[in-house]
Amino acid sequence: MKNRSFGSGVRDSFLNVSGKFLGALASDIGVDLGTANTIVYVSGMGVVVNEPTIVAINNKTGEIIAIGKEAQCMLGRTPGIIDTLRPMKDGAVANPNVTEEMLRTFIRRAHSRHSVVPPRIVIAVPSSITELERQAVKSAAERAGARKVYCIEQAMAGANVAGRAQTGTGKTAPYPVAPLTPRLRPPAQT
Repeated sequence: MKNRSFGSGVRDSFLNVSGKFLGALASDIGVDLGTANTIVYVSGMGVVVNEPTIVAINNKTGEIIAIGKEAQCMLGRTPGIIDTLRPMKDGAVANPNVTEEMLRTFIRRAHSRHSVVPPRIVIAVPSSITELERQAVKSAAERAGARKVYCIEQAMAGANVAGRAQTGTGKTAPYPVAPLTPRLRPPAQT
């Protein structure tokens, strides 16, 4: 039998109840980080951002000038000091710093500034990205103000949305997908 003080049980109960309370107030966000387009879904609102994965950067200063549709409008119409680039190439993160800033911008556009509680975010990432790139995407979402971030592969997210994701035991996958679940749960520990 564990030797626990009375206070630890009360604290654990409080943390569990407060976590559920925060979850009821927070919005859940799903992000599909694609090579051509990035889509952001907010629970209760639907798709709120569907923009090209393009960024315009000043070559001399390294400053990001435009992201998404604004950057796409600049394709082929910019002076020599401004480049338009795709931070995701062939399903991989080509430029982690630019990808981070782009992701941060899209999440801030989607998340209501009136919400007191930070959102939980599920990001569907290409299966070909490295662990370092996955961590960069996750940290970008955390820096954008996420309370909790889950990264899943795009193929598994698609299968889960289709209702076909299966684990080896015949049960559905244990990780959350924002459009399907109103309350996100962390992945089951095995």
